[in-house]
Amino acid sequence: MSKLNLFILNIMFPTALSVYDVSGEKHLQITHDADYCHIHSFQNTNFHLNNDIHVPTKYENETGYINVADELRILKNMINSLTSSEPESEPEPNDFSWNHLGPATATGTSISQKSWFDLSRPLYDGKRFILDSSFITQIYNEMGDWSDFHIGLKGDDWNNTSVSNYYSTPYGYVFGLKLRFYKNAAQNANIMSITLDGNAQNSFYMDPEVNLYRLKGFIEITDNGNRLNFALSNSLSDNATTTTYNNWTGKKYTTFDIQRNFTSKDIIAYWSKAGNYSGTFDWSNITLDASNETDVP
Repeated sequence: MSKLNLFILNIMFPTALSVYDVSGEKHLQITHDADYCHIHSFQNTNFHLNNDIHVPTKYENETGYINVADELRILKNMINSLTSSEPESEPEPNDFSWNHLGPATATGTSISQKSWFDLSRPLYDGKRFILDSSFITQIYNEMGDWSDFHIGLKGDDWNNTSVSNYYSTPYGYVFGLKLRFYKNAAQNANIMSITLDGNAQNSFYMDPEVNLYRLKGFIEITDNGNRLNFALSNSLSDNATTTTYNNWTGKKYTTFDIQRNFTSKDIIAYWSKAGNYSGTFDWSNITLDASNETDVP
């Protein structure tokens, strides 16, 4: 198929979006009025916009190129302007909070057996869930000797009787991906890794308690909803809020562009208690709020 260039006639509220090939022939035009969105095909063009929109594109009278996420945001705003004079709004910035899902029986906010949680509201496309050093330190202090804490995105095969051990197939997570935290009691150290189907990706980190302030990570869904990015680091050069996935120097894993069009996914977590640990896990000691989320940088 020929290489296509997109030309947007108005950046904030385009009245038309046209697709041309390199010879200048128009292949597709999308326009709208007060009531309808009109799509007209030229040159007997037959292609799926969601797939073919991944070509290099630029605005009319602008130099350089823009990325796919910007294209899709503009297109969504254009369609949204049929019924509203304002751009598409982001989801309300409600605080995250813990929601215990079982199967353990809770006493207040404490459990003494392995159990699942979700974070009360989804992670949306274009958003990043941040695990900063304070959050990871609180997880380490609460999970107990030789115990694990896992966090990822909820898959279609999830149920609260699934077991999420580090060595077993992690049923319930999208693509079998999760972040794993493990308390090594012999060395007073936190071990953390990105795991795919129970196997650590790019090895793992082991940091003593005195270095917990250096730890951070994130889970994000890209703007087009087609890519999941997971990341962990113990480097001061990485910032979980502002460092892009491409510039991240620590451990990272991407699902690449998989065309799944996720608009949101629930965040799920699992406390995997060690068999010889007699303590409890109190999730009220792990702070969650709106600061755990930001736009994908």
